[in-house]
Formats: sequence, C-alpha cells, structure tokens
Amino acid sequence: MISLNFVLFLIILLFLLYIYIKNKMFTLFTSLFLILIFVCELLLSYSGLYPVYIFGYSSLNPISVNLLNSIFIHESFIHIISNVIVFLLIGIPLEQRINARRTMIFFVLTGITANVIFILYNYNTPVILVGASGAIFGLMGVFLRLYPDDEIPMFLGFIFLPRVKVKYAVFVLVLFEIIFEFLNVNDGVAHLAHIAGFFAGYLLAGLNFNYRNFVKLDTFIKNEEDKKELDEIRKINDPLVRKYMIENFLSKKCKNIEIKENYILCDGKKIRL
Repeated sequence: MISLNFVLFLIILLFLLYIYIKNKMFTLFTSLFLILIFVCELLLSYSGLYPVYIFGYSSLNPISVNLLNSIFIHESFIHIISNVIVFLLIGIPLEQRINARRTMIFFVLTGITANVIFILYNYNTPVILVGASGAIFGLMGVFLRLYPDDEIPMFLGFIFLPRVKVKYAVFVLVLFEIIFEFLNVNDGVAHLAHIAGFFAGYLLAGLNFNYRNFVKLDTFIKNEEDKKELDEIRKINDPLVRKYMIENFLSKKCKNIEIKENYILCDGKKIRL
C-alpha cells in the first residue's frame, strides 16, 4: 500500500513540474499550494488519523521523501501565514527579475540544503523539521547576491517598510537568526535551518549566474544625476518597464548594446537585468 507521505511527494513533484513547464507565477501558485496543503493537514489532524509530523523531516529517518515534503508542511496557522507573507514579499520581486524556473530551483535546492544541514547538526537528537522558511531564507540569499541595492517591501519585526534596500532587510532578518541561534533560544524555530538556507542561496546564486562575469550598474555612474536615475530604476518592480529603463540608461553610456534574455551586453560587458 502506498503511504500518504509518498502520495504527497508525488503531488509536490507534479506541481513543481507544472511550474517548470509553464515558467510563470511560481511564488503566487506556491503560496496557494502551501495554504491548500495546510488546509488538508487540518482535515487530517481533526480526523485523528494523521498528525502533521508524519510529513516532517526527521533525524531518525534522514533518507526519506519527507526531505522534500517537509518544506511544504506547516504546523500552525501563525506558521503558515508568517511564511507566506515573507515568501510573497521576497519571492515576487525576485521572480520578476530571474523568472519562475530559477526561483523554483533556488527555493527547492536551498530548502533541501537547509533541512539536511539542520538534521546533520542535530543527528543525535530526535527532532522533526517542517516549514518553508529555510527555502525562503534561501531566496533572501539569492536576492542579496544578485540585487543588493534593489528596494522591496518588507516586515522587519512588527514594522512594515514599503521600501527598503534588499541588503538592509536581509541583514536585519539574518542577524536576528544568528543571534537567536547563538543564544540557543528555545522557541521551537529552526534558526540554524534559516541561516543554512540563506548561505546556500547566496552561494548558489553566484554559481548559477556566473557572477564574476557580470559588472554592476553602479560601474556606469559618472555623476550625481546618474546615481539618482539608477536609484529610480531600482524602485521599479515591473520587469518590462525596468528592462526598458536600464536599456535607456545604458544607451547613453555604451557604444554597442546587445539585449539578451536576462542581461545586456554593453561594449562587451554583461549587466544583469
């Protein structure tokens, strides 16, 4: 008889395959998918047959389909809502810049990496891990590596900032995680998984985009007017408008421009869009 864990694993794989083929709206569809799974969790829990932790990634069974399943499972209403909110704030603007497929790949790889590192660290302790936060912190690492000066909306604690630079928002959030882990705060949150996911995202972003071969837009700043123009461009979240504005800016700086899917060649130099 096929276990419920394996059924969920197949459903998640089919969902990810659909996103990869369609290449659109990963963040939004995944947020809805997470909520749908959580509703199913509640129904199973109320039936008394299946507690949520049967889908968690456990140190007692590290080679398991739950390595993936656990990323899509949440233990409480607060857990799912807080993760989905931050996921939308980080995922949507990142997806607009690097597309749905890349966002999905980063989400899955960093989520798995965060889970494995956390379980390895707690190998001799019977712990069970659930939640998408390791993968979400992974996306933060990607965003910081690729677009540190872009501005996004973000909750920092109980404060909502409609526009804050990625490097500041991520720094504050990761700093809190490091402090909580260092102080060994026992709040039921896997802070080490968050930290591991963040660093995994930061490192993978560099490998995936051949980071060293790109130059920053700041390279083309020659005066205060250029700086102001770039600051305005970074506030634009619409990818098409953003691309047009970058092309317009570089047309005044480069003799030869060639437009690619995710970057611009300016006199032989690659500038990430």
